[in-house]
Amino acid sequence: MKRVTKLMTCECGFPVTNRSHRYHRLSVYHRQHRRIRGLLSNDSLTFADIADRLGITRERVRQIARQLAMTSGRQRLEQRVVHQRMPAWSARKGYRELIAKGKEFGYSVTPSRVDNYWGWRFQARIVLISTNGERTLFI
Repeated sequence: MKRVTKLMTCECGFPVTNRSHRYHRLSVYHRQHRRIRGLLSNDSLTFADIADRLGITRERVRQIARQLAMTSGRQRLEQRVVHQRMPAWSARKGYRELIAKGKEFGYSVTPSRVDNYWGWRFQARIVLISTNGERTLFI
């Protein structure tokens, strides 16, 4: 009777059997994949930065990010820019009190954005107040 081996998929997407799983986890491929996943969790690093650190191409980092269902490069850049601009917005006169009052009542207060030729910017004196996924515009 022929023995059938069952293939599993490792967390890095590599097909392994029960017997080879332990050896695969010690492989360079698996360790590099785990390191890339750790670096991708840091939103301030671009695909090019990660590729330079590991000595691989930016395209390979993009492919691994796509395989792991991580955000794309443009989405990561967008998150980083928002993360950089939010402290300046919330420090403006009047917004700090509005954010505190919104948190007190269980609402989230975020700035309204407008697209322009160079990208986007926060709209002056317009905020979005949301609760349970519903958005209400407040001027």
